[in-house]
Parts: sequence; structure tokens; C-alpha cells
Amino acid sequence: MPARTVLGALLLDALDEFERVVAAIPPPGRHRRIGRLNAPGWTIAHLASSFDAWLNVFVQRLSVDPWASDVFERQRALPRGLALDVPFDDARTGFARAAERARPYLEAADAAALAEPAAVPPSPWTEASGSYFLARSIAHVFAHAGDLTVTAALTGAGDVGLPGALAATGAAA
Repeated sequence: MPARTVLGALLLDALDEFERVVAAIPPPGRHRRIGRLNAPGWTIAHLASSFDAWLNVFVQRLSVDPWASDVFERQRALPRGLALDVPFDDARTGFARAAERARPYLEAADAAALAEPAAVPPSPWTEASGSYFLARSIAHVFAHAGDLTVTAALTGAGDVGLPGALAATGAAA
């Protein structure tokens, strides 16, 4: 089903592109840090945790995914600058679950739904709307897809061609 808004379509494309980039990382690059780059498992888990909170909990008002919440809490407990060690396959599964929980909303939400205030705990974002979190998520997903293209390229995948075709966005525009 096509998305009803350009923001929804662009986020659907971002999710697809992120999953495509993750799949393109050759096995030698999946389970370790390369230089100063974050380990792919951490990057994927960080994005899954953030995305689940922003889109599924704050915007859709769904219950938090226990795995995503655990990742967030364990990372928060570490000293600043240290990254949680998350197995690549676990992170990939967690991200896929968060994305699948968001897809029906992204396909169905119209401008009025996106204008609704998100259910955010007291923070600088307390008054933010759903469209704010969609826009923020688009940037966040593509930023980390870009991170992972570097890992993919350094481990033999070459250029993975971000941002991709953006088919859903083209259909919604």
C-alpha cells in the first residue's frame, strides 16, 4: 500500500534502504569495529532502539519493544563514550521488528494524523508532533545507513548506492 504522505513514504524508503545496506555488509565487517567506526551491531541496535521509541512509542503510542528498551537501558548505564556490544544478527532482528511495527502507520497516516502531538515524556520534545518525529527519523535512518556504507565498502561491498531508488517517495510526490 502506498504511503499517504511524502514524509511517510520517505521514511518507508529510508527503512528499506537501511535494511538493504545492512544486508550488503560482507561477513568480515559484520562483527567488529573498523578503526574508529562503531561496530555494525551497535549502530543497528542504537537505531532500532531510537526508532522504536520515536515512532512506535511516542507517535503510535504502542508499548515499548522489550529488546529495544533493554538496549537503551544497557547503553545508558555505560560510561560516556563506550558502546554496547550487540551481536549483529540480534540487532538486525530488533531493527526489523521495530520497522515492521511502524510500517502500517507510515502507510496509513495522513497529514492530520502527523500533526497530532506525540506522547513524549517531559523533555525538549514534549510538544513535538508526529511529523517532527518522522522527519527526525528519516535523517537518523539515512545518517546511520551512511555510516554502515563505509563499513560495507571497507570490507569489500563497494558502493552500495545510497540513497537508492526511493520508489515510495516518488510514488507519493
